[in-house]
Amino acid sequence: MKDYMKVEGHPSLVRDKNSGVVLNINNSEIKEARKRKKAWKEQQEELDSLKSEMKEIKLLLNKILEATNG
Repeated sequence: MKDYMKVEGHPSLVRDKNSGVVLNINNSEIKEARKRKKAWKEQQEELDSLKSEMKEIKLLLNKILEATNG
């Protein structure tokens, strides 16, 4: 860890001396963040799917209305 400096007040963060990038070195926090990101992506995919289905329903309803109203 000679290329890293600890971030004051944050025991699980270090700063790369060369690039200045702050890194999290706490593996359990990293795993939890990845789980949250995966769950968020799954929710977004489900939401996109629901939006697509709603558009399709609207189109079908409009076709039905057009067919019944002439």
